[in-house]
Amino acid sequence: MTIIKQDGEIGFIEIKSSKDKDNFDVIAKNKVMRNLASVNQGKVKYWILYSEDDTIDCYSKEYREIQQF
Repeated sequence: MTIIKQDGEIGFIEIKSSKDKDNFDVIAKNKVMRNLASVNQGKVKYWILYSEDDTIDCYSKEYREIQQF
């Protein structure tokens, strides 16, 4: 999912299975996206939400950051 704010800030959100936490492709993409976000500080944000089933933990740190975005 992508969120684009009126001021041009972009937030990328990915929802993955908790089984994918150790997946090499997911780890590599996370690293690339975090680097992109650090280069474009204040303009790009990136989050991965991991879920064990069809629900997302609304109390996780990442979820709260997205709500404040």
